[in-house]
Amino acid sequence: MQSTMPLIERQGQLEVAASMHPAVLVETVGAYSPLPHVLLTGAGKIGLNTGGDHYVRHRQAELGMGGYWNIGENWLLNATAGGGYAMTNRQDGLLGGEYKRGRYSKAFGQIGTACELPFSTYSLTYRVDRVSFSGLANRKGAIPNMGSYRHQLVVNNRRRLGQNESWYLQSSIGLSSSNLEPSSSANRTETLDDQWFAAGIPAVILGIGVVWQPQQPLR
Repeated sequence: MQSTMPLIERQGQLEVAASMHPAVLVETVGAYSPLPHVLLTGAGKIGLNTGGDHYVRHRQAELGMGGYWNIGENWLLNATAGGGYAMTNRQDGLLGGEYKRGRYSKAFGQIGTACELPFSTYSLTYRVDRVSFSGLANRKGAIPNMGSYRHQLVVNNRRRLGQNESWYLQSSIGLSSSNLEPSSSANRTETLDDQWFAAGIPAVILGIGVVWQPQQPLR
């Protein structure tokens, strides 16, 4: 799940975001503040590319809870933690037809800071996931279960869509990396290579979408 920072600043505030990613993944994120400085989040992601030499069949969901704090007039800080579950089945036609499938559960922690400028808002978010993989396999067969940490650092930009004060355009760019490493040529093992190619490859994060944030707080 992409580490997008919700820009919630007061009790009763709600926002819902939907974004598209290059691998034809659609992600939705909701955030709500039921009490002052208390933040509840939920997110889901699905893969829409289901055919051809390059496809992603992906289902992921997560829930989180945290807090937010205003720092001066233009700065916002928030932090959340939670967990989730996912199933994925993908083939990368550009990587020699590499095929991967598996399931994983995760626990995550995320912290972000945002700066509101006259015409847009920029935020920087860091996220770490503790991921436990099961049912992993590639074309050669099953891969042993494993766990890993995945780190994300993402910059988001949000700007108002026209004169409407409730709709925004949001774009994201960042990097995701894992603590898993490929085996060295001097000590190469098939198992370590399979695990790295299944879950350790670094990835560039790109996304664009819309955000709906009603101006009137929900009570």
